[in-house]
Formats: sequence, C-alpha cells, structure tokens
Amino acid sequence: VNPPTGSTKEDDFVGRVLWAVSDSSSLPAQRFAELDPVPPLAWLEPLSNNQFRYEDLGRFGVPPRLPKDADLRFSLARRPAPYTFAPWMTLVVSPSGGSELDPVMFQLARWLVRHLDDPDLVIWVAKFGGRLHHRFSWLIARRLKELDDLEATGKSEELKRILANAPRAVPRPAMRTLWGLLLSGRAKSHSDRADLFTWLDRFKREGLTATLKIELRELLAPRVSLSEPFRWGDDSDKTGVGSRVADLVRWEIVLATKYPRSLLNHREKSARWKAALPMLLDTFATLLRDACDLTQELGSASSLSDHSYSHQPSISEHGQNNDFRDWTILIELCRDAWIATYKKDVGQALRVAESWWATPYPVFKRLALFAAAHRKVVQPEQSAEWLMA
Repeated sequence: VNPPTGSTKEDDFVGRVLWAVSDSSSLPAQRFAELDPVPPLAWLEPLSNNQFRYEDLGRFGVPPRLPKDADLRFSLARRPAPYTFAPWMTLVVSPSGGSELDPVMFQLARWLVRHLDDPDLVIWVAKFGGRLHHRFSWLIARRLKELDDLEATGKSEELKRILANAPRAVPRPAMRTLWGLLLSGRAKSHSDRADLFTWLDRFKREGLTATLKIELRELLAPRVSLSEPFRWGDDSDKTGVGSRVADLVRWEIVLATKYPRSLLNHREKSARWKAALPMLLDTFATLLRDACDLTQELGSASSLSDHSYSHQPSISEHGQNNDFRDWTILIELCRDAWIATYKKDVGQALRVAESWWATPYPVFKRLALFAAAHRKVVQPEQSAEWLMA
C-alpha cells in the first residue's frame, strides 16, 4: 500500500482504501493488517480524521435517530459503536470500560502492532486518551512476548523476516519503556480522576479514614504526560531517531489529579489536616519515590542527579520555589508531614530522616539535610557525617 500523501480529488485512493477497510465483513481490514510490506503508519492520520458525518452512521451499523445531528463528526479509528459492541448502560461500570472492538477495529489494532518501534504511534495513543483498550493492550503485550521469545531462542532469521516486511516492528529499549508505561497505566490518561475537591469535602466531614487515605494516594499518583517532541529547523527530519526516550517523545512527570495545590491552600486552615499529616508521611514519601523511579526509567534521574534542585530550589518555603510542576507538591507534602511528625515524635522523625538519607535520589538527601537542621532530631556529628558523604 502506498503512503496516503499522493491522494488527490481526481484520484482519491485514500478514500477508496478507507471505504474498503470499513467493510463490515472485516476481510479488507484483515488484508490491510497483514499486507507485506506493512502499510506505513502515515495511514493513521486519514484513519483518525473526522471525515464521517451523521449520514454515515448506517454504514457502521449505527441506526441514526432524529432530529439530524449536523455537528456529528467521527473517524474510522474513533466512532460510535453498534449496539452489539457498545457497553450496557449500568450504574456499575465494568473493568474493561468502553465499547468492545468490532472486527474492523480489531484488524486495525493488529496493523498498529506491527509499528511498535514508531514513536508517532505512542504520541497518537497519548493524544487520543492515553489509555489502551484492553484488547489492544493484550495484542501489544502478546507481540512483545513473541519478539522476546524469538530473541531468547536465537531465531534471528525470523526476526529478519519480520523486519523486512515491517521495519518498525521490533521496538528499541526506549520504545519498550514507553510501551511499558502505557501497558501499566502510568501514562497520563484523559480518564484519570481529577476530583480532589470532592476528596477534601469528604475529609473535612469524616477525617482521615482508610479509604480516604488510599484514595488520596491514587489522586496524587505520578503519571507521565507524553507529547510530540519539539523540533527546530534541520532537526525536523530526526523525528523518531535516537536511543533515549527524550529523543523520541516529549515527556513530563505529572499527577493523576488536577489542581493538587489545593491541598497546600487547605493546610493552614485545617487543624484536622495538620493532625493527619504524620499518618500520611509514608504515603507522601512513597509517591515521591515513585516519581523519582519513573524519572529514572525515562533516563533523567540517578543516585547522583534528579534535577530537583532546579524544579524545587529550596526544601523550606522560599521565593525561588515555583509552582510550574505539580509533582513538586510531593516534596512540600513530605516536608510538612515530617515537621508534623517531628513535633509529635522525635524518634520517629529521626528514623524517617535516616531512611531518606538511605534513599538513592538527591531529593531525598536534601530532605534528610533539611531534617538535620533540627538539632533535637539529628545530632551534629551525624549531620557532619552526611555532609562529608
């Protein structure tokens, strides 16, 4: 199949391909998915264009209803589902979430699985929601296992045959990292909960229950936002080239919820929040460790560097700190929870400071040194030892 760039009004072969692939028998879609050499990923753009309208609903097995919806737009890769594939209306949502894939969509997923080394596919997933359909996720995981098995058993000829027909079929390590984020649900998703204000209302009424503590951990969970990398001038032809994640996509550590700093706005007014902080110290430290671990997996942190000094110059409150990155609230929450613990139990505060010092990221060393400034907790000899180390 040729790339779709050469289609014109006089020779609309793109429209003909889309018309064929959308056939309800799914046989043309299966042929498209299995073609050798594989149709290029450039076909994903016309497949994702919202070129279909109300008049096309019947073509996809969706009976149109009156009055006519003149604003309706959808694409072959994102469209209304026939009732046989649509989820039932229910007050209890199933784990699989949205609609099942019809045979045409399943074949498109099989085609995409032959492009696992193309970062444009990851960017497309992030752009259209960030969470993989469970069957698409299953196809990707199965394909990765098949490739691993071929490599482990030394079947290099089979790998060469795959690459001959699909040059981007075998993901490099950086792409495997990105697929790991998507398969594990660690990429930022449009479906992530964002209702921290409802949590705060319940906390004001109920206090820190076990369920609210778990829910807060989920709301503040680190995620990775993925988008297209910036390209300047002659670098535009280097898209998708490189061995680092940063060469392939633009990424940023974010949190599952929006507006997390509402917690900090709440802290000065609520005695209940201050009383709960010691019980949340382990939770905040674990979340911060998760953020550091994700950053390390993406290639931008180590035991000697994590760039926290630029994202959060001071552990204490300071004018040079900024709110540009939501994840830095985890540093402030760790600090506030430690101070509350220090006021309540000096021995526990010391044990936490020592555990921070043993954690292999500079931001935790900085938190430990912040604790060392409190002489009732950390003895001067131990502070000096940490500084010398």
